[in-house]
Amino acid sequence: MIGVLLDNGRKAKLRPEYQLLLFAARGGNCAEFPAELERLLSEPIDWTALLRIAQKHRLLEMLYWTLRQRNRTIPEEFLSKIEKASSFTAKINERLLTEIVSITKIANQAQIPLIHMKGAALAASVYNESWLRHHGDLDILVPVEHFAPMLDLLKGEQYEPTVIETKEKATWETLHRAEVRALGWAVTVRHSRKLISIDLHWRLMKNSVCSIPIAETWNHRSFFDYRGNQIPVFEPSMNFLYLARHAAKHGWTHLRWIADLVALAESREFDFEALLQFATRYEYRRFVLFALELVRRCPGTRLPDSVVSAIEVDPAVRQQAEFIWQQLFIEERDLTAKECLAHLSALEDSRFRAMRIYADAFATPTLRDWEQSPLALPLFGLFHLLRPMRLLKQYGFRKKRR
Repeated sequence: MIGVLLDNGRKAKLRPEYQLLLFAARGGNCAEFPAELERLLSEPIDWTALLRIAQKHRLLEMLYWTLRQRNRTIPEEFLSKIEKASSFTAKINERLLTEIVSITKIANQAQIPLIHMKGAALAASVYNESWLRHHGDLDILVPVEHFAPMLDLLKGEQYEPTVIETKEKATWETLHRAEVRALGWAVTVRHSRKLISIDLHWRLMKNSVCSIPIAETWNHRSFFDYRGNQIPVFEPSMNFLYLARHAAKHGWTHLRWIADLVALAESREFDFEALLQFATRYEYRRFVLFALELVRRCPGTRLPDSVVSAIEVDPAVRQQAEFIWQQLFIEERDLTAKECLAHLSALEDSRFRAMRIYADAFATPTLRDWEQSPLALPLFGLFHLLRPMRLLKQYGFRKKRR
């Protein structure tokens, strides 16, 4: 039985729609368990609810891959809808991969090193079929010293700046400001004709969320071949940690993020020992064990005995996995900002880093703070006072009306 351990110690069985999604999260590998799938499909399925939650968790394409050979037991209308969604995703991904190739070529010509993160590059390098993963934009990492030249390169390709944090449209001049590089980690540009957006990163994310030195990430670059083109991406261990931290930052809102980790963990070149050594070096061992526990909960996923033993001796790993599972499948809600902080803090390897999560959230300024009070770099120290004041005003204590 696939279930969730509740606060009272009882195990609640997941509804069949969620069990099907967990099978789908394994991509093409779920074909190893035809009897289990047939058993699930013999139960009463709410096909309308399944369509809704598959859309929410961005797994329509994987669900189609899982169910397409079993269409005798599936309503024709339902199968047609997820087939159309998969065909649409395939067309989008083809367009995005074409743009990845184009941008990689012009960056190489300009001698700008880059790494393609998440999205279409991940789909093409890890999944059995690139259309199995739905995504809407591109994420590109460049060294900070190449950020300005890369912006100019994208401008020459007819991309335009969008927003930074607020709804006000940014300008190229704004994106080039030193204050933006000091406080942020990415900006977004968009090609109106191609309908493609690019998040251009010079950091992975907020330092307290992912504190691997940015210079070190360039030692973990690898390449995959796409139609004769060498596309730069993260090597598996770095990719696993980055994707898991990104998902945790957003409260594991989508099961697709867990599917990404499953796809990585089941790829041929994945080395669990190398992953744990990498995580230990940067004090993310407990967090990586937690992410591997989420992977293990997808039906039929197998982890090495040494990894399973490490998971089972750490109560915090199991408790946080149950917590995320319960929010996803029982309460069916997103985590609050406070819960996200508590979740990340509980999985830190040291108390100091756990405290830093909260201190950073409360006191470290962001681009939103700068947009509301555009101070020059020499005055940035004032943001450590202004940010708490802004947070208290936005989320702080208010007297209840009698």
